[in-house]
Amino acid sequence: MKRIIFVVAFFIFLIHPIFTQELGKGEEIEEYKKQMELLKKDVEVLKEELNKLIERVKNLERVVRNLEIYTKSASSLPPSEESWESLKEDMTKEQVRKLLGEPERIHVFKKGEGEEWYYLGLGKVVFDRWGRVIYWKRMSREEWFRQFRQF
Repeated sequence: MKRIIFVVAFFIFLIHPIFTQELGKGEEIEEYKKQMELLKKDVEVLKEELNKLIERVKNLERVVRNLEIYTKSASSLPPSEESWESLKEDMTKEQVRKLLGEPERIHVFKKGEGEEWYYLGLGKVVFDRWGRVIYWKRMSREEWFRQFRQF
């Protein structure tokens, strides 16, 4: 009988740390789950704040654009983002000029195959030989100046 009690006590002694570790892991997991939920809430709040800031920046850009129009002649202003986004295939040069204003640079292709119009800070508009928009491409200022140096 003493032997059985000894074996059972020894077995419990060996198993006890395993059970306490498993219990501790369960508590750790629950704590991690709580932290994850808090982090998810924080991320949602940050997303909302970011969207509000983006909207405020857009509004400020509109205000600045209106002030520029008020204080400068319209022909000396770079095109707005909204104007750039209004470009469509098959527009004529006149339509593009009316929408975006005068380009900073015009590159005429060899053999009269078309033209590229460059707008600083926005990109380029490419016309076919008949003066219709084929495509347009956004370009960073760095790309714009790099392209500009090639001509």
